[in-house]
Amino acid sequence: MTTRSESEDRRVSRTKARLRGAIAALVHEKPYDAIAVKQILARADVGRSAFYAHFRDKDALLLSAIEEQVRRGGPVAPPSGSDEADWVLRFARPLYDGIARARYAGGARAEGRRHDTLHVRVRQALARTVAEDLRRVVPGGVAPGARVPLELLARFVADGFLLVLEWWIASPDVPSAADAEAAFQALVRPAVRAAIAGAPPTPGR
Repeated sequence: MTTRSESEDRRVSRTKARLRGAIAALVHEKPYDAIAVKQILARADVGRSAFYAHFRDKDALLLSAIEEQVRRGGPVAPPSGSDEADWVLRFARPLYDGIARARYAGGARAEGRRHDTLHVRVRQALARTVAEDLRRVVPGGVAPGARVPLELLARFVADGFLLVLEWWIASPDVPSAADAEAAFQALVRPAVRAAIAGAPPTPGR
Protein backbone atom coordinates (compact mmCIF):
# COMPACT_ATOMS: atom_id res chain seq x y z
CA MET A 1 0.00 0.00 0.00
CA THR A 2 1.39 3.40 -1.00
CA THR A 3 2.03 5.74 1.93
CA ARG A 4 1.18 9.43 1.87
CA SER A 5 4.85 10.41 1.74
CA GLU A 6 5.45 8.12 -1.24
CA SER A 7 2.48 9.67 -3.06
CA GLU A 8 3.82 13.16 -2.35
CA ASP A 9 7.29 12.18 -3.56
CA ARG A 10 5.84 10.85 -6.81
CA ARG A 11 3.76 13.99 -7.28
CA VAL A 12 6.84 16.15 -6.77
CA SER A 13 8.80 14.02 -9.25
CA ARG A 14 6.04 14.33 -11.85
CA THR A 15 5.84 18.10 -11.37
CA LYS A 16 9.60 18.52 -11.77
CA ALA A 17 9.59 16.24 -14.82
CA ARG A 18 6.85 18.30 -16.48
CA LEU A 19 8.72 21.53 -15.80
CA ARG A 20 12.00 20.13 -17.12
CA GLY A 21 10.25 18.83 -20.22
CA ALA A 22 8.59 22.19 -20.79
CA ILE A 23 11.79 24.22 -20.71
CA ALA A 24 13.61 21.62 -22.82
CA ALA A 25 10.95 21.98 -25.51
CA LEU A 26 10.85 25.78 -25.34
CA VAL A 27 14.61 26.28 -25.75
CA HIS A 28 14.35 24.55 -29.13
CA GLU A 29 11.58 26.91 -30.21
CA LYS A 30 12.88 30.34 -29.20
CA PRO A 31 15.94 32.08 -27.71
CA TYR A 32 16.37 31.29 -24.03
CA ASP A 33 16.21 34.96 -23.00
CA ALA A 34 12.78 35.23 -24.65
CA ILE A 35 11.27 32.45 -22.53
CA ALA A 36 9.11 33.68 -19.65
CA VAL A 37 8.24 31.66 -16.56
CA LYS A 38 4.54 31.96 -17.44
CA GLN A 39 5.25 30.21 -20.75
CA ILE A 40 6.97 27.37 -18.92
CA LEU A 41 4.02 27.07 -16.56
CA ALA A 42 1.55 26.97 -19.44
CA ARG A 43 3.52 24.34 -21.32
CA ALA A 44 3.96 22.18 -18.21
CA ASP A 45 0.42 22.81 -16.93
CA VAL A 46 1.88 23.61 -13.51
CA GLY A 47 0.92 26.40 -11.13
CA ARG A 48 3.24 29.26 -10.20
CA SER A 49 3.37 28.24 -6.53
CA ALA A 50 4.41 24.70 -7.48
CA PHE A 51 7.16 26.07 -9.71
CA TYR A 52 8.66 28.29 -7.01
CA ALA A 53 8.36 25.51 -4.44
CA HIS A 54 11.05 23.63 -6.38
CA PHE A 55 13.03 26.16 -8.41
CA ARG A 56 14.29 29.65 -7.64
CA ASP A 57 13.91 30.83 -11.25
CA LYS A 58 14.09 29.58 -14.83
CA ASP A 59 17.91 29.40 -14.65
CA ALA A 60 17.69 26.94 -11.76
CA LEU A 61 15.12 24.90 -13.70
CA LEU A 62 17.34 24.83 -16.79
CA LEU A 63 20.36 23.69 -14.78
CA SER A 64 18.23 20.95 -13.23
CA ALA A 65 16.97 19.86 -16.67
CA ILE A 66 20.49 19.69 -18.11
CA GLU A 67 21.87 17.78 -15.14
CA GLU A 68 18.95 15.35 -15.24
CA GLN A 69 19.59 14.73 -18.94
CA VAL A 70 23.29 14.15 -18.29
CA ARG A 71 22.53 11.66 -15.53
CA ARG A 72 19.56 9.95 -17.21
CA GLY A 73 19.98 6.23 -17.66
CA GLY A 74 23.57 6.17 -16.50
CA PRO A 75 25.06 4.37 -13.52
CA VAL A 76 25.95 6.46 -10.49
CA ALA A 77 29.42 4.92 -10.50
CA PRO A 78 31.55 3.40 -13.26
CA PRO A 79 30.81 -0.32 -13.73
CA SER A 80 33.55 -2.65 -12.59
CA GLY A 81 36.14 -3.16 -15.30
CA SER A 82 34.79 -0.36 -17.50
CA ASP A 83 36.80 2.43 -19.08
CA GLU A 84 36.43 5.27 -16.59
CA ALA A 85 36.97 7.92 -19.26
CA ASP A 86 34.04 6.45 -21.19
CA TRP A 87 31.93 6.73 -18.05
CA VAL A 88 32.89 10.36 -17.39
CA LEU A 89 32.11 11.33 -21.00
CA ARG A 90 28.95 9.20 -21.30
CA PHE A 91 26.71 12.28 -21.43
CA ALA A 92 27.92 13.41 -24.87
CA ARG A 93 26.08 11.07 -27.23
CA PRO A 94 22.63 11.35 -25.57
CA LEU A 95 22.91 15.15 -25.56
CA TYR A 96 24.05 15.34 -29.18
CA ASP A 97 21.28 12.90 -30.18
CA GLY A 98 18.68 15.04 -28.43
CA ILE A 99 19.98 18.20 -30.08
CA ALA A 100 19.92 16.46 -33.47
CA ARG A 101 16.27 15.48 -33.05
CA ALA A 102 15.32 19.03 -32.14
CA ARG A 103 17.48 20.45 -34.92
CA TYR A 104 15.88 18.39 -37.66
CA ALA A 105 12.41 18.93 -36.21
CA GLY A 106 12.96 22.68 -36.18
CA GLY A 107 14.23 22.78 -39.75
CA ALA A 108 15.49 26.10 -41.01
CA ARG A 109 14.07 27.91 -37.98
CA ALA A 110 16.70 26.26 -35.79
CA GLU A 111 19.60 27.53 -37.91
CA GLY A 112 21.44 30.70 -36.97
CA ARG A 113 19.57 31.22 -33.70
CA ARG A 114 21.69 32.68 -30.92
CA HIS A 115 21.73 30.83 -27.62
CA ASP A 116 24.49 32.68 -25.75
CA THR A 117 22.77 32.58 -22.34
CA LEU A 118 21.66 28.99 -22.87
CA HIS A 119 25.23 27.95 -23.65
CA VAL A 120 26.47 29.61 -20.46
CA ARG A 121 23.98 27.53 -18.46
CA VAL A 122 24.89 24.33 -20.32
CA ARG A 123 28.57 25.02 -19.62
CA GLN A 124 27.87 25.51 -15.91
CA ALA A 125 25.82 22.33 -15.61
CA LEU A 126 28.28 20.17 -17.53
CA ALA A 127 31.30 21.51 -15.67
CA ARG A 128 29.63 20.77 -12.34
CA THR A 129 28.53 17.23 -13.19
CA VAL A 130 31.82 16.32 -14.91
CA ALA A 131 33.77 17.58 -11.88
CA GLU A 132 31.63 15.40 -9.61
CA ASP A 133 32.27 12.35 -11.79
CA LEU A 134 36.01 13.01 -12.00
CA ARG A 135 36.20 13.13 -8.20
CA ARG A 136 34.57 9.68 -8.13
CA VAL A 137 37.16 8.06 -10.38
CA VAL A 138 40.26 9.93 -9.17
CA PRO A 139 41.18 8.88 -5.62
CA GLY A 140 41.03 11.81 -3.25
CA GLY A 141 40.03 14.11 -6.09
CA VAL A 142 43.68 14.67 -7.01
CA ALA A 143 45.41 12.78 -9.82
CA PRO A 144 49.03 11.91 -8.89
CA GLY A 145 51.36 13.66 -11.31
CA ALA A 146 48.53 15.42 -13.13
CA ARG A 147 49.22 19.06 -13.90
CA VAL A 148 45.62 20.15 -14.37
CA PRO A 149 43.20 20.56 -11.43
CA LEU A 150 40.05 18.49 -11.85
CA GLU A 151 37.77 21.53 -11.77
CA LEU A 152 39.75 23.08 -14.64
CA LEU A 153 39.61 19.82 -16.58
CA ALA A 154 35.82 19.70 -16.07
CA ARG A 155 35.52 23.21 -17.49
CA PHE A 156 37.69 22.16 -20.45
CA VAL A 157 35.35 19.22 -21.13
CA ALA A 158 32.28 21.46 -20.94
CA ASP A 159 33.86 24.03 -23.23
CA GLY A 160 34.85 21.28 -25.65
CA PHE A 161 31.28 20.03 -25.80
CA LEU A 162 30.00 23.51 -26.70
CA LEU A 163 32.82 24.18 -29.15
CA VAL A 164 31.91 21.03 -31.07
CA LEU A 165 28.20 21.90 -30.80
CA GLU A 166 28.77 25.33 -32.35
CA TRP A 167 30.93 23.84 -35.11
CA TRP A 168 28.29 21.19 -35.76
CA ILE A 169 25.41 23.65 -36.00
CA ALA A 170 27.38 25.96 -38.31
CA SER A 171 28.68 23.16 -40.54
CA PRO A 172 27.18 23.34 -44.06
CA ASP A 173 27.34 19.58 -44.63
CA VAL A 174 25.34 18.80 -41.44
CA PRO A 175 27.45 16.07 -39.78
CA SER A 176 25.58 13.45 -37.78
CA ALA A 177 25.36 13.28 -34.00
CA ALA A 178 27.86 10.42 -34.16
CA ASP A 179 30.30 12.67 -36.05
CA ALA A 180 29.87 15.41 -33.46
CA GLU A 181 30.50 12.99 -30.60
CA ALA A 182 33.57 11.55 -32.34
CA ALA A 183 35.05 15.04 -32.72
CA PHE A 184 34.29 15.82 -29.07
CA GLN A 185 35.87 12.56 -27.87
CA ALA A 186 38.98 13.18 -29.97
CA LEU A 187 39.41 16.61 -28.38
CA VAL A 188 38.86 15.85 -24.70
CA ARG A 189 39.32 12.12 -24.13
CA PRO A 190 43.17 12.15 -23.99
CA ALA A 191 43.12 14.79 -21.25
CA VAL A 192 40.46 12.93 -19.25
CA ARG A 193 42.29 9.62 -19.49
CA ALA A 194 45.57 11.31 -18.53
CA ALA A 195 44.01 12.85 -15.43
CA ILE A 196 42.54 9.52 -14.39
CA ALA A 197 45.86 7.75 -14.97
CA GLY A 198 47.83 10.58 -13.38
CA ALA A 199 50.12 10.96 -16.39
CA PRO A 200 50.59 13.62 -19.08
CA PRO A 201 48.29 13.08 -22.11
CA THR A 202 49.67 11.01 -24.96
CA PRO A 203 48.61 12.04 -28.49
CA GLY A 204 46.23 9.50 -29.99
CA ARG A 205 45.73 7.68 -26.72
